[in-house]
Parts: sequence; structure tokens; C-alpha cells
Amino acid sequence: ALSCASSTELGNFGQLTSGFQIRKNQLNGALPTELAQLSAVTVQWLVEHNSFTSSIPTELGMLNVEVNLWLNNNEFCSDVPSQVEALSSSIGGQYQDSSNDIGT
Repeated sequence: ALSCASSTELGNFGQLTSGFQIRKNQLNGALPTELAQLSAVTVQWLVEHNSFTSSIPTELGMLNVEVNLWLNNNEFCSDVPSQVEALSSSIGGQYQDSSNDIGT
């Protein structure tokens, strides 16, 4: 499972700007809300093809993603929060939710 106890554990990840990928890693459990602190990542957020089983954190709605946000092929237990869904209108590339492929 992936876990983040505090923002200090994110360390140098806070310097990422072009992309964040944790795809195809068989990660499970809850998607940490602390990932929303990586707001400098503007190009790609790829969290697809894992086994996350929690709900999608509403905090991800604070991201500044401009191109791709992929959350598909996980086992999230709820619908996409409206805060995250709102990102899809500002993303210039593709948005994919937890159960469907939705391109914008």
C-alpha cells in the first residue's frame, strides 16, 4: 500500500513539475490525500492500473493539472468527487475517471 503520513515525507517530490506517475504498480489501499500537495505537477497525473480501493480524495481537486489526469483501472469505492470532476473542464488533454475513459 502507498501511504503518506505527512507532507515532509513527500520530500523532493514537491519539486516535480512535469509529471507524476504511479501506474501499473499494484498499489492498493487508500490513495493518500497528501498527494494533492504536489500541486506543481501540471502536465501528467497518472495513477492508473493499480488497486486503490478507497474513495478518490476530494483534495485532488486542488491540483493544477493542465494535460492528463488518469485515475482509471483502479477499484475506487465511490464516484468521482465533484471537486475532481471540475478539473476535467480545465484539462486540455485527457481526463479518465475510475471506471470510464472520458476524454476532454
